[in-house]
Amino acid sequence: PSIANKGARAFVHARAKIYMKTGNRCKVFVPSRQELSTYTYENVDVIRAPINNISNIAKVFDPDIIVAHSPTGRWLVPLSKIERPLISYIHGAEALLRALSNYYSPFSLTENILKVENLLYDPIKRILLRRFLQMSTAVVFVSRWLKKTAEKYICLRHPLSFVIPNLVDIELFKPNNSDVLSRVKKGISVRGLMWQYGIDIAIKAFSNLQNAHLTIIGRGPLEGYLQNLASICGSNVLIMAKRFDHEKLPEVYNSFGYFVAPSRTESQGLAMCEAMACGLPVIATSVGGIPE
Repeated sequence: PSIANKGARAFVHARAKIYMKTGNRCKVFVPSRQELSTYTYENVDVIRAPINNISNIAKVFDPDIIVAHSPTGRWLVPLSKIERPLISYIHGAEALLRALSNYYSPFSLTENILKVENLLYDPIKRILLRRFLQMSTAVVFVSRWLKKTAEKYICLRHPLSFVIPNLVDIELFKPNNSDVLSRVKKGISVRGLMWQYGIDIAIKAFSNLQNAHLTIIGRGPLEGYLQNLASICGSNVLIMAKRFDHEKLPEVYNSFGYFVAPSRTESQGLAMCEAMACGLPVIATSVGGIPE
């Protein structure tokens, strides 16, 4: 994250803060096509630069260990030059066959083109990721479902592989003991407005309901389609195409009575875990890592 985009990869940033809280020095490298730039966000030093710069940065920082989140094949050569233990974190899309995992809307020409492209490139990406994981000292998956599915797609079971879910800061995400009865009929769904998160399913489920209301918070390419669908269905929903700062989400959750997660694909479901930490029950589809 940065001041301009506080929500970006907040779950990775949360891990960086934990590393530092437990006495470790931590520097975050963000691969970018832009020239090298640096900044500090919540006491975490961040460097943005082309991936080939990482060798020089590692020589200066001299890390004991490198943690790669959502690795891609283009990281393979630059990281192979750094003789340090390498831990790979697999979060979801980078290890799945996106074309076959409900990532693309069948009603969007653009997304159908992307689906065809991924049918061609997904196998190549999986081969490169397999080589990257073979180079890794250990591999971490965010759910048992993702571990099992990724191992099938990559055709690799790493001898040192672990399941460690993305963490929830329970000092931040907690109930505020406000009047539950005043919000029991109000649901919330914090989701990207993309096909895999199944917001259209929720909109249809709330059609012509008078005694239950759903607020959907998120941004994404299907915003126009979902707004139109809500109008056609007479659905009792409000779509707020915006992004809240991560530290403000507990206040948002505590204004509602329950959380809705109608996903078609979900590796773990961190947002619903944060909502549960605030005391909200969850209505969700039984897919991916959600049952865990």
